[in-house]
Amino acid sequence: MEQDILTKSFAEARFKQISNVSYDIFIGLKKKSKTFEGKIAIHLTLKKKAQITLNSCAKIKKISVNSKTISNFKQASYLLTIPKEHLKKGDNTISIFYTSNFSHNGEGFHQFIDLDKREYLYSDFEPFKAHKMIPCFDQPDIKANFSLTVQAPKSWKTISNSPVLHSSSSGPIQTTKFKTTPKISTYLFHLSAGDYHEFKTKNKIPLRLFCRQSFKKYVTHNDFFRITKQGLNFYPKFFNYKYPFEKYDQIIVPEFNSGAMENPGCVTFSERYFPRRKMTYTERSELANVILHEMTHMWFGDLVTMKWWDDLWLNESFADFLSYLAMTKNTEFKTAWQDFQTRKAWGYYQDQLPTTHPIATKAEDTETAFSNFDGISYSKGASVLKQLLFYISEAKFKKAMQHYFKKHQWKNTTLSDFLHSLEKASNINLKPWFKSWIKTSGVNTITPKIKLSRAKFPAKISSFKILQTSKNRVLRPHKINLALFYNSKVLSLPITYSKKTTKIKSLKNKPLPNFLFLNYQDHDFVKVEFDPASLKYISNNFEKIPDNLTKQMVLGSLWEMTRDSKLNPRFLLNLALGASQKEKSLHTLEALISKTLGLLSNYVSDIDYCNYSEKLHQIAFSMYSNNKTPRDHKNIWFSALSFSAQAIKDPSAFEKLLSKKIDQDKRWSILTVLASRNHKGIEKLIKSELKRDNTDEGKKSAAQASCAMLKNKSKFWTIFNKENKYSLDYTRSAMQTFWFRTQKKQLTQYIDKFFKNAIPIFKNKSEHFGRVYSAYLFPSFYPTPSVISKSKLFLRQNPKAPKLLRKYIIEKIDGLERIHKVRTKYS
Repeated sequence: MEQDILTKSFAEARFKQISNVSYDIFIGLKKKSKTFEGKIAIHLTLKKKAQITLNSCAKIKKISVNSKTISNFKQASYLLTIPKEHLKKGDNTISIFYTSNFSHNGEGFHQFIDLDKREYLYSDFEPFKAHKMIPCFDQPDIKANFSLTVQAPKSWKTISNSPVLHSSSSGPIQTTKFKTTPKISTYLFHLSAGDYHEFKTKNKIPLRLFCRQSFKKYVTHNDFFRITKQGLNFYPKFFNYKYPFEKYDQIIVPEFNSGAMENPGCVTFSERYFPRRKMTYTERSELANVILHEMTHMWFGDLVTMKWWDDLWLNESFADFLSYLAMTKNTEFKTAWQDFQTRKAWGYYQDQLPTTHPIATKAEDTETAFSNFDGISYSKGASVLKQLLFYISEAKFKKAMQHYFKKHQWKNTTLSDFLHSLEKASNINLKPWFKSWIKTSGVNTITPKIKLSRAKFPAKISSFKILQTSKNRVLRPHKINLALFYNSKVLSLPITYSKKTTKIKSLKNKPLPNFLFLNYQDHDFVKVEFDPASLKYISNNFEKIPDNLTKQMVLGSLWEMTRDSKLNPRFLLNLALGASQKEKSLHTLEALISKTLGLLSNYVSDIDYCNYSEKLHQIAFSMYSNNKTPRDHKNIWFSALSFSAQAIKDPSAFEKLLSKKIDQDKRWSILTVLASRNHKGIEKLIKSELKRDNTDEGKKSAAQASCAMLKNKSKFWTIFNKENKYSLDYTRSAMQTFWFRTQKKQLTQYIDKFFKNAIPIFKNKSEHFGRVYSAYLFPSFYPTPSVISKSKLFLRQNPKAPKLLRKYIIEKIDGLERIHKVRTKYS
C-alpha cells in the first residue's frame, strides 16, 4: 500500500503554477450507502500551459476540461494528473464526476451508524485528507472559494461552512445549496449530514449546536452556548477584528480522532468531553477551553493561515494560549491558569524527548506535519507565547495581533510575518529572542544557589545566583517572578536572566525564606529545581503553601526531578498520599492523584507498586465513602480506587460498589478491573452490563472489559492486527486495556509480536491507527535492558520503516530508559 503523502517541494512547485482557485461541488448522499457520489468543477488560472496534478482518492467516472471530455488523464498513488494538451494559459475549468467510499477511521468523510440505526456523516481533513472527499489541490496555501450543493434524505440535517442559500425538496430528497465561502484552505472545508439533533439559541451571530439523537441527554447545551457567546464577545474586541464568518455552528460527532476541529463556521467536537453523568468543574472548564481554543482558530488559522505546516504553531500555539487567556478574562473559570499549568506538562514531556523539534520546524511532508501535532506545537508554543506577553507586555502583544490580522486577512503567512507585526508593535528587535525560543528545541533548567551569612541569627542571604543549564547548550533570555515564601507572606521580584549564572544582588541580606520558587505565577517555560532546604520544607509543609497554582507547580517540579532521577519517587509518593487527604482544592487534588498514579504506573519497583497500591486504595476508599467529600472530589478518588484495585490483595469491597448507586461509566470501570483480575463470573457480568447499557458507549466499554481478560488477549490481538470490520474508535477503546502491569508475566509473547507487526500496521493502516497502535500496544511495562535492546535493534534493522513509527519507537525507548534508571537507582 503506497503512502498518501504530499511533500513540501511538490506543494511549492504547484503553488507557483496556479492561482485563483474555486470549487463548485455537488455531493449526493443516500441512507446506509457505502459510497457517495460527487461532481466537482475546479476553476483555476494557469500561469503557463502545463500539466497539473490534483490529489484524489476518488473512483473517476468522467472528466472534462474546458467543456471537452478527456480520457487520457492519469490516476496513481492518490494523484490525478491532467495532461498539458487539454489545458491553456489563463483560466481553466476541470469537471470531475466520481464516486468515493466513506471512511470508518475518522479521516476524510466518516460514516457512523448508531445502534438505533440513525446515520451520521462528517468530514475531517487536517492536515491532508480533503482529497479523500473531493479531488482538489490539498495544501494550505492554495486557498479557494467553495460553493457546495448537497442532495440528501429530507429527514437529515446538512451543515457546512456557510449558511444555506436555498433549499428544495422532491419527494424524500432534499437539495441544499450553501453560500460560497470566503477564501479558505482545503483542510478547513467541511460537510456534516445525518439525523443530527439541533439545539438553538438567540444571538447576533447565528448559533446552533448539533449532536446525535442518542447522545443529546448528555450534552450541556446551555454551557456550550454561554461559553460560545462569551468568546464571540471577547475575541473581536481583543483582536480588534470582527468575527470573520457568517454563522457559528458546532457539531458534536461520534468516533472523532482528535479533540475538536476548527472548520470555519462549523466546528466539530469529540463526544468524549461529555461524561454520562453530571460534569465536574474541571470537565466544564476543559469544555470551555476547547470551545475557546477552536474559536481562536477562526482568526489564527482560518482568517490567516500558515503557508505550510512548518508554521503549524501559528495556528495551535496561539489557540492554546489565547483560549486560557480568554477564560480568565471573560468566563467564570478565573483559575484557568491552573489548568494551563497542567497543560504545560505535555510540552515539558515532549521537549525532553530525542524527537523534540523547534516550535517553528521543518515539515518536509504531510507525514511529518501529522507527527508535529504534538506538545511542542501546542503546549510549549503556548507557554512561550505566555512568556513573550510577559516579556513585552500584554498591550504590545495585542497591538501586534491587530496589525497581523489587518495586514494578512484571507492570506497565508510564515514566522517572519508575525515577527514583523510584533516588532512594529513593540518597537523591540525580537529576532534574537525568536531565534532562541522559536527556532531551537529543548527545555532549560534553573537552580538556585544560595550562600548564607551566619554572623547573625537568624541566617540571612549573603549571595543568590540563578544557574541556567541546557542539554543542547542553548541559553535563552527569560523573565520570571522569583518568590520567597515566609510563612503566609510572599516576597515576589521580577527577574530577567539569560546567562549560565545570574547574580540577584537585591536579595542580599534578605532573611532566609521557608522555601523559594523561581517561576512564581508560571510565566516561564523552564524546569525548576529546589535547593535542599526548600525540599525539606515542602516535604513537611505542603499544605501551608499559600496558593494553589504554586502548589501545582511545586508538584510539577518534583515530578520532573523524579523523572530525571534526581529525587527518589517515594519522596513524591509519600508527600502526595499524605497531602491528598487534606487537600481542598480540586485542581491540586487532581495534580496529587495524577502524580501518584503516574509514579505507580512507571517509576517504582514491583514491590513498591503493590505496597503503595494498598495504601492508596485504603485512603481512596475512605475519602470516596465519606459523605463530606465533595462530589467532584469523589470522582478523583474513584479513579484512584479503580487504579489501585488492580494490584491489591482483596478487591471485594471495590466489587461491592456495583450494588451502590453509581454512574454507568464507573460500573464499567469496576468490571474492567475485575476482568483484569480474572474475577469469577466476569463474562456473565459483562453480558449483563451490556444489556443494561445497550449503547455505542456500552459496546466500547464491554470491549475494554473483555480485552482486560487474559483469556481474550489473543482474540483482541487479532482484531488489532488483522481485522478491518471494526471502526478505529472501537479498536482504540479496546487497545487501552490490553496491557496491565499485573499481567506482564503472562503477556511477554506480545513483546516480539509488537515489533513483528508494527511495520505492516503503519504501512497499511491510517496515521491515526498507527499512532494509537504504538501508544497503547508498545510493551511499556517492561523497562528492562532486554526490551530496550530489542527496541534499538528494531530501529537498526529497519532504517526505512515509516517515519512515524520510528519516531514513536524512539520516544518509547526514552521512556523505558528513564524508568529503568530511576528504578535501578532507588529500588
